[in-house]
Amino acid sequence: MKKKTTPVAAGLTSFMDERDIQGFIVKEWTTQQFCQLYPFLKMIVDKLLAKGMSLESFDAGQLTAYLPTISDAVIPVMTDIILLSCPEKSDEDLKQLPWPKSIQLVMAILKVNMEHLADFFGQSPS
Repeated sequence: MKKKTTPVAAGLTSFMDERDIQGFIVKEWTTQQFCQLYPFLKMIVDKLLAKGMSLESFDAGQLTAYLPTISDAVIPVMTDIILLSCPEKSDEDLKQLPWPKSIQLVMAILKVNMEHLADFFGQSPS
């Protein structure tokens, strides 16, 4: 019989999850990181919503249809998101990262934090 995961356990599991992309560790943001990232995240969310995308689209398998919109919203602030999300890395480390891996990295960072973003921006006035 499969044991059902409680929301608290699921949250803890999510919090402990880490993913390594080319030596950059992807995990949930701290409060300080979120506060530093907020202006960039708000810009991204506003662009996505203006183009008809919802934050739930990230989990609904609709990413391919919105890829140009996502790219347009994310690329201008991609380096800021990566460097603030991976404080152990330097600007020089990011310069060495091939751009396809940078896009993969920033999308992984957003995906790990998307549930929280959807909750926050879904309840906050824009």
